[in-house]
Amino acid sequence: MTLEENIIGIEHIGIPTMDIEHTIQFYEAIGFGLEYFTELPQEDGKLIRMAYLRLRNVEIEVYQGGPIAGKSGAIDHLALSVADIEEAFERVKEKKLPLLEPRIRTLNMFEHKVRYFTLVGPSGEQIEFSQRI
Repeated sequence: MTLEENIIGIEHIGIPTMDIEHTIQFYEAIGFGLEYFTELPQEDGKLIRMAYLRLRNVEIEVYQGGPIAGKSGAIDHLALSVADIEEAFERVKEKKLPLLEPRIRTLNMFEHKVRYFTLVGPSGEQIEFSQRI
């Protein structure tokens, strides 16, 4: 089996945060559920607070602290596939989640189009909602 054949999808996306409780609440508002929470002791005796959140087959690992927590670019973006971009956009607006832009964009990509919009998460990360059409 080649490496390419062995890779079957995204395991999780790691996001450092300054406020893990706020980050968990934000992702729960999108529809993720908290799967696991722990505090891991480090060599210096400090604890790192860590949570895993899941929405169907997408898993996010958030952890409090680290040198890039809260800095834009800690991750560029997390793209989530959706079945209906219009409905997703309406649900996000209803929840008053912070949109990067107040509209759905369309891109011509290869043999199809992609419609998407983007939220800004509590640690500066961008969460893209995307539908191929």
